[in-house]
Amino acid sequence: MPHFRTDALRRVGGWDPWNVTEDADIGFRLIRAGGYMADLPSHTLEEAPPDLRAWLKQRRRWLKGYLQTLISHMQRPDRLAREAGLAATLAFLVLTLGSLLGTLLLPLLVVTTGAAMFAGSLLSPTTPWETCFSAISLGLAGCGLLTMFLLPALGASRRRAPDLRRRLWLLPLYYLATSLAGWLALYDYLDNRFGWHKTAHGLARSSRYRDLAPRAAE
Repeated sequence: MPHFRTDALRRVGGWDPWNVTEDADIGFRLIRAGGYMADLPSHTLEEAPPDLRAWLKQRRRWLKGYLQTLISHMQRPDRLAREAGLAATLAFLVLTLGSLLGTLLLPLLVVTTGAAMFAGSLLSPTTPWETCFSAISLGLAGCGLLTMFLLPALGASRRRAPDLRRRLWLLPLYYLATSLAGWLALYDYLDNRFGWHKTAHGLARSSRYRDLAPRAAE
C-alpha cells in the first residue's frame, strides 16, 4: 500500500484522474521529477477480493492501468531516459511492458513449450537452431517456475501460514487466470479506456470496515 508526501504530490501535479492504476503512474512521475521510493518494513491490512469475479475486475483494472502508464510515459522515450535515468527506465519497462507481455503471452508459451516437449524437439534437439531454442526455453521455464513458487513460499513462511504453503500447487492456475485478466484488460483499454472496475472493501470477516460496507453501498 503506497504512501506519498503531500508536497511531493503537489510538485508533480497530483493524481492523474484518467489512470486507473494511479499509484504506478505517479510513483514513476515522482522518479522523473527527482524523487525516490523506499520500502517500509511493516504489515498492512489490505483486503483480498472475496471471489473470482471481484479478483478478475481488480486485476484487469491494474493491468489496464499498467498499459495506460506505459503509453503515457513512452510518448517521449528520449525525455523519459534523460529525466529518470537509464536504470530507472529499464526497471519501468520491466515492470510495465514485461508484466503485460508475460501475462498476455503465458498461454501461448505454455502451449508451444508443451508441444515441443511432446514432439521431442525440446529435450532432444537435433539442429543448432533447435539446441538454441531448447536451451532458452528450458532456462526461461526454470527461472519462471522458480520465481513462481519460491517467492510465495518465502512469503508464506515469513507469515507463518502453513495453509498458504499447502495451496502453492494452485499457482499455475492463478497465473493462467491472471492471463485471462490481462486479455480482458486489453479489451477494456480498447472498449472503455477510462472505465474503473472498483474493488469492494469491508467484506472480509477481519475487515475493520465491515460494518460500514452496507451503509456505503446504500
